[in-house]
Amino acid sequence: MGMLLWIGLASAQATVLRLDGTPTWSITKPKCTLELVGSIRNLNSFPSGSVKIVLFADLVPFPSKARVVAEADLGQIPGYGEIDDFKRKVNATLPTTNGDYYFTLAVLEYTLAGWQTRAYVATGQKTLKNGDFLAGYKWRIPNRTVIAPPAGLIKGDRLKLTVKSNFDLDAITPGTESRKTVRIEGVSSTSVSYGGKNYDTKYEYLVAKQPINGVKRPAGNLTLAKSGIHQQAAITLFFHSATGGVYRQAAEGRVTWGVFSYD
Repeated sequence: MGMLLWIGLASAQATVLRLDGTPTWSITKPKCTLELVGSIRNLNSFPSGSVKIVLFADLVPFPSKARVVAEADLGQIPGYGEIDDFKRKVNATLPTTNGDYYFTLAVLEYTLAGWQTRAYVATGQKTLKNGDFLAGYKWRIPNRTVIAPPAGLIKGDRLKLTVKSNFDLDAITPGTESRKTVRIEGVSSTSVSYGGKNYDTKYEYLVAKQPINGVKRPAGNLTLAKSGIHQQAAITLFFHSATGGVYRQAAEGRVTWGVFSYD
């Protein structure tokens, strides 16, 4: 399917770009993958301005004063040239206002009049709450026996955290947030992997009772210190077995629940 949108430049020449194919997006926070199966074609003999593909989100359909969720620069397209199939992974910034958002992929070109929309494709609505994609149902904290957590963490211990819900136990759409891995490196040092990136930070750990399903149970309380752009995180670990259980995390201005494995 082709889409043709013409907007004049603030100069003697005007570019006509055509989107042929299917642009798609997927988000696994903190990253967004922007993909095109097809091409973006320059129908003129002269080069285009800089071109980029942008994912917008707004509470009303595009075109609007939509928020930029993610974007990827594609460079200029030569006269009668084209940009073919591509996949770009870039940072994602989701709205934190709650509601049903319209998501739109658009091809923009930089001109003497600024960035101009050359083509766009509506990609449907998604429900967001505090920057999370909601699945539309409640997540239930497993009502299993909570056992005593390890008295301490030692070098080589590893935790893998998978998000399941927000603070209100609204289920977060599976696959829309990266798993966090925490590996103990020393008495107070740890390495953290999240969203394809690694960083080192300090940690503290103590055992103290915390509430789960309305009852206080023994828990391992792991605090990761702030490191660069990464905020401090307080992770409460409720062990259902020696190899894992349920956790609650307070970090990045939100509280989430999930499951973890421990080895």
